[in-house]
Amino acid sequence: SLGYQNDTRINRVYFLGNHNDTRINRVYFLGNHNDTRINRVYSLGYHNDTRINRVYFLGYQNDTRINRVYSLGYHNDTRINRVYSLGNHNDTRINRVYSLGNHNDTRINRVYSLGNHNDTRINRVYFLGNHNDTRINRVYSLGYHNDKRINRVYFLGNHNDTRINRVYFLGNHNDTRINRVYSLGYQNDTRINRVYSLGYHNDTRINRVYSLGYQNDTRINRVYSLGYQNDTRINRVYFLGYHNDTRINRVYFLGNHNDTRINRVYSLGYQNDT
Repeated sequence: SLGYQNDTRINRVYFLGNHNDTRINRVYFLGNHNDTRINRVYSLGYHNDTRINRVYFLGYQNDTRINRVYSLGYHNDTRINRVYSLGNHNDTRINRVYSLGNHNDTRINRVYSLGNHNDTRINRVYFLGNHNDTRINRVYSLGYHNDKRINRVYFLGNHNDTRINRVYFLGNHNDTRINRVYSLGYQNDTRINRVYSLGYHNDTRINRVYSLGYQNDTRINRVYSLGYQNDTRINRVYFLGYHNDTRINRVYFLGNHNDTRINRVYSLGYQNDT
């Protein structure tokens, strides 16, 4: 850890490994105990051929605040094997997450959770993979346990040739609140293989879902459920596929079990050739 115990303040972390051929085996935490504040984290691995094996959490226990996370892997040929959680325990606050993998040829194997336990707040998630040729194998949950709040999720994959293999759930357990989900795949040639559920267990609330695939040539293979079990509430679903040439292979159900509430569904496919 960079900051271990009480009242540790780190203003800016630019990168742990900067240039070619940097290998980091395990990153356990940047700030460990109570009252750790990290203002900005720019990147853990910056340039070509950076490999990070496991990232367990950036902020671990009570009262950890991380203001902005720009990217864990930034440039070409960055590989991150597993990301367990950015904030793990009670009262973790992450203001903005810009991207986990930013530029060309970024590969992230598994993302388990951005906020894991009680009272985790993530204000904005802009994208997990931003630019060309970003591959994310599995996204398990952005918010996992009780009392998760995620204000805005803009898109998981933003630009050309983004591939996301499986999205299991954005909010998993009790009392997960996601305010707005703008799109899972945003621009040209975005492929999402399987979407299992956006809200999984009891008392999951998603306020607005704007689109799963937004612009040209978005492909979503299977959508299993947006809300899975008891007491899932989705306020508004605007469209699953929005613009030209959007393909969704199979939609199994929008709400699966008892007491699932979806307030409004505007359209599954909106414009030409959906």
